[in-house]
Amino acid sequence: MGYRNHLHVCQHCGVVQATASQVGPNRCIVCGERNFSEYVPANTVTLRLYSDFKRAVGERSVDVDIQTPATVRDVLEELVAAHPDLAQNVFGDDGGLAGGTHVIHNHEDVTAVDGVDTPVHTGDELALFTPHGTFDRPEERAQIG
Repeated sequence: MGYRNHLHVCQHCGVVQATASQVGPNRCIVCGERNFSEYVPANTVTLRLYSDFKRAVGERSVDVDIQTPATVRDVLEELVAAHPDLAQNVFGDDGGLAGGTHVIHNHEDVTAVDGVDTPVHTGDELALFTPHGTFDRPEERAQIG
């Protein structure tokens, strides 16, 4: 049997199945139907929100649609577009991250790579956080920065 590297979605129940065939499975393992189409995942990046960001947005994580090629900056700009009050806590005056704000991209701190210009791809995961309790005190965060 070949690798199961083709994804198909059942048009009846919506379950996604992996097969070695481009045609799709014979029957759905859930509902038994035979109507399948190719599954194409959306171009999204998962943005996990911690501490003050989680409280401000009201969600633990959000999926952000991206246009490829994309960067960390693009993902954060989408967040700020949906929550304009976060702008000063995400971006600094120089266009980089605000002092004390940290972004982890696939388990690596972006400040150690290319900062907000770090490339992101469909399926990547970002984590956004500040030192706990400093969200409304940017002057204190700048000292931590």
